[in-house]
Amino acid sequence: MERTPVITPIAMLFRSRRFTVALASIIFTILSNYVPGLEQFRTEVLAIMIAVPSILILGLSHEDAARAGREAASHELPDIEEQVRKIVEIVLDEMLNTDNAEG
Repeated sequence: MERTPVITPIAMLFRSRRFTVALASIIFTILSNYVPGLEQFRTEVLAIMIAVPSILILGLSHEDAARAGREAASHELPDIEEQVRKIVEIVLDEMLNTDNAEG
């Protein structure tokens, strides 16, 4: 599949869980304005339709950050001691080879 500069970002946006929650929240908030009988509870419904998705989005962000942290921690770090040992061996070999070539 070829990436296009317009379609690919939009497709990635619609795959985002946070975007889906925000879009659903907006749609339900708009639809709740047209439900008869909710006029007296409009303020409470609006508060709920803002608070619940906001909390869900924060939870999803926290989950994604935790996953990224675990993945970063799972990568093995290079063994510094082994790398220093290899460098010292290379330097000593070069020094000894240079001394042997001169003498």
